[in-house]
Amino acid sequence: MSAIRLAAVLAAIALAAPASAGVRLQLENAQLSGRGREVVRSELLLGERRLKMTREGGRSGMGDAALFDAEQDKLWVLDRSRRSYLEMDREQARATGSQVSSAMDRARQQMEAQLRSLPPEQRAMVERAMKGRLPAAAEAAPAPSEEYRRTGERAEKEGHPCRLVEVWAGGHKVREHWVTDWSELKLKREDVAVLGELSEFLTELTASLGASKGMPDMMRVTDEMGGLPVVTVDYDDGRPSSETRLLGVERVDVPASELQLPEGYTRQAMPGFGTR
Repeated sequence: MSAIRLAAVLAAIALAAPASAGVRLQLENAQLSGRGREVVRSELLLGERRLKMTREGGRSGMGDAALFDAEQDKLWVLDRSRRSYLEMDREQARATGSQVSSAMDRARQQMEAQLRSLPPEQRAMVERAMKGRLPAAAEAAPAPSEEYRRTGERAEKEGHPCRLVEVWAGGHKVREHWVTDWSELKLKREDVAVLGELSEFLTELTASLGASKGMPDMMRVTDEMGGLPVVTVDYDDGRPSSETRLLGVERVDVPASELQLPEGYTRQAMPGFGTR
């Protein structure tokens, strides 16, 4: 090989996108309530402070893929069929939450002004009919804290030895996890730490939009349970509503380009809030 050709090969290697160690998780979620059994398969590609999620099945459209970068503190929700995306960050979430709060305050003030103009009997009638329809933010009931209960029950799930951990809130079972040890999956807690950063981001996002219940802190969940859930069942009014299964775990080399916003995608404006 000539010196010129060797130099060209070395230059190509140096310019190639670097790859870093990562983890690929494959999951399946099935809705257990309602009509039909909707099944969605998802793949999570976890790198250092970055992740990519893709899903197949279920409803198509915006939201079939997502990217999260904890360093930039941004989340991108992708529509692969339209090659477009939405971009969200904390500052934007706070601004949107402020708009929502302002709109609610204006609507409440208008309602109160209209009620004051009514005769007492009609006002009392309308107040009874509208009770709870437009609550003040301060009146929103906080979500009950969750309690993790290790039951001691054991079983094999998806080929892994698991123990049952129940999650209770407000006197009701809201979730159950079949948990296996990190060593069983050949993982460490640090390998999925980016999930905790995503949970924190989404919690602030939902709180900014006025939701009383945020996303669970994934790292607190794994710490409370002492491992990673292989099967998770959510409950609604005492009945199973959905089930998520961990189908596969593997260590992979993740090219940097895999965890970046793909080229050729068009940014879409976030839905705005009008005066209605």
